[in-house]
Amino acid sequence: MSQAIALLEKLVAFDTTSSESNLALIEYVEGYLAEVGVSAERVMSPAAPKPI
Repeated sequence: MSQAIALLEKLVAFDTTSSESNLALIEYVEGYLAEVGVSAERVMSPAAPKPI
């Protein structure tokens, strides 16, 4: 249970303000998934990219 809480605390700590880039969160989740053996495919939005 404490691992789940620690993960949730880490996830909600990312600034995901809609006008800003979410790449830091995306990269973290990709890395986390890779560590547990799950492959992920990043699909970029066809809309204009947000600033990095």
